[in-house]
Amino acid sequence: MYATSCRSFLLPGDQVCLQSNTTPLGESPLAELAELVPAIACSFVTTSYIAQAESAREDISGNVDSSIQMILHIMRLDFLKDISPGLALGSCLVLGCCLSSYAHRRRDHDQYQAVVFVIWITWAICIGWGIGVSANRVTLGIVPWASCAAMLSSFFGHAGARWVSTRNKCERGSDSTVVNEKDAS
Repeated sequence: MYATSCRSFLLPGDQVCLQSNTTPLGESPLAELAELVPAIACSFVTTSYIAQAESAREDISGNVDSSIQMILHIMRLDFLKDISPGLALGSCLVLGCCLSSYAHRRRDHDQYQAVVFVIWITWAICIGWGIGVSANRVTLGIVPWASCAAMLSSFFGHAGARWVSTRNKCERGSDSTVVNEKDAS
């Protein structure tokens, strides 16, 4: 299932650092983000549903337009109209499954992913509170997008940290084999 590949990094002084790396056979690194596609689709559905439900409620109450209302109308997705509550509920369930699957699958690779998710969700709540939207709009309109952003930033942040860590270890020669190119040839 896994193939071992050997990557080499050029170091100063004509040295090559050999490092073995295990990755699933034939799998792209972006395949690790498989849950992101349905999560984004579910985020579109939930955001459209809450925008539709909140705008219907605002039309009844006769609210005047303000700068906040302009921002919320930008979030509205007109190509997803007349979303039923059942579809929105199903979308929330699928989004939850995607997030759970991602967190479970990446738990051994991304040690700080819980912190990343908490930061993004807290940011979404603060933004919603700051612009004065309802808790429904925060929960169904902003938090799903923050969850998708958390998946992306956790993946790329941890991948970048692993790359920097591996590069530093390779440069120091502590955990990897350093070979002089003149001796290797």
